[in-house]
Amino acid sequence: MLRAGRWPKYDQYEITDGVVHPAADARLIPSYDPWDEYVTVWQRRQRPPRKRDDPTGPKRNNSRQPPPYQELLKLAKKLPQAYEPKTGVPLMGEVEPTPGQRKQILAWCRRDGLLGLLQHETLAICLAPVWERDEGEEHLHAVAHAWQRSGAGWTRDRLRYLHVIEWDTSLLGKPVPAARHGELRRARDHRPSRGPQLTAEQAASMPKSLIAMIDPAGGLIRRPLSGTGLEVVPLNGCWRDHFPTRPEWQTPRWPLPSPHSVQFWHSYGEPLSAIVDAAHQLRWIMETIAIETPEYRRPMAAERQRLTSALDHLASFTANVWPRAILDVEGKPQVRWTAPSLLGSFALMIAFDLAGKGTIRTCACCGTPFASKATQAVYCSDRCRNAVQQRTFRKNHPRGGGAAPVEH
Repeated sequence: MLRAGRWPKYDQYEITDGVVHPAADARLIPSYDPWDEYVTVWQRRQRPPRKRDDPTGPKRNNSRQPPPYQELLKLAKKLPQAYEPKTGVPLMGEVEPTPGQRKQILAWCRRDGLLGLLQHETLAICLAPVWERDEGEEHLHAVAHAWQRSGAGWTRDRLRYLHVIEWDTSLLGKPVPAARHGELRRARDHRPSRGPQLTAEQAASMPKSLIAMIDPAGGLIRRPLSGTGLEVVPLNGCWRDHFPTRPEWQTPRWPLPSPHSVQFWHSYGEPLSAIVDAAHQLRWIMETIAIETPEYRRPMAAERQRLTSALDHLASFTANVWPRAILDVEGKPQVRWTAPSLLGSFALMIAFDLAGKGTIRTCACCGTPFASKATQAVYCSDRCRNAVQQRTFRKNHPRGGGAAPVEH
């Protein structure tokens, strides 16, 4: 089974100004890997059943352990959401969670961590330029620090504008004033010899088309979950939404923690509304694909249109998941899928389940959609199946003895 790596998670979370983030004394759980749980569940289903004439053979584990994304789907059912009347697609940011629902969100975050929405949507980050001096030079250069995400992870780049200089060395480390940003724009518009000087490695890791989209004041290039293409977002507004406890980061400039550093993750947070929206989007995808009866039938034209829309939404969740060739412990090449976020991992798990198990059904107990290859599957987990069995047993065996009352 192909994996996509570990994910940072803390043991405590709290809410500040509508943003969920790790508590000040939260402890990082470095060994957390959601794919370990998913692979274990997947491998159990792949074991062949024991042959009758071979009692010593491997026994197939028929327990219904849900995949990691199942808890997020159950959480979505407990949260209110507004839907588009015509298409039924969940609307973004329309419902505010109640205090009780906020506690449920925090409980889920303690189990799985944050979704990583900023990392999922972001392709490049470029900070506002500052004055820096290279070794052996007397004057200062305008330098912009940036990060670019690829299948190998985050890489940092240092963009130096050779023709935007300053002789006052007391400005070392201070931001380039907005009045001189016009010089930076002109440097970008001229031929490569007059613009930012990049090494071959830097030019390969950060395409100039992305650099040209970002304003000299700094910005962030993202591919939103709505799938509307790339967009440029100012850093100030974006950072306020994700770092409520770090006021010094409200105007981000170098030095700033790398997107994969512990300092970055300990301060990182996500708006409540964004977590609710993403959870409802995944649940809507699963519910749209789910069938209500064990018998398969070819979908009608209107149903096929809804299924296509759901798969397109799932594709927008996996758009930033990239394959990468690596060497395993034995030195053999293999393909590894790298997901920039927990949300991307969950979407990739759902895609694997669609391809491997094929059928999405709705649990008869909790109403949560789940994937199964068995045509007789009714419940999403052993917990739901046991709950129904206990409920039926109590109904048929009431306390005090005697048979259950006969309904007329």
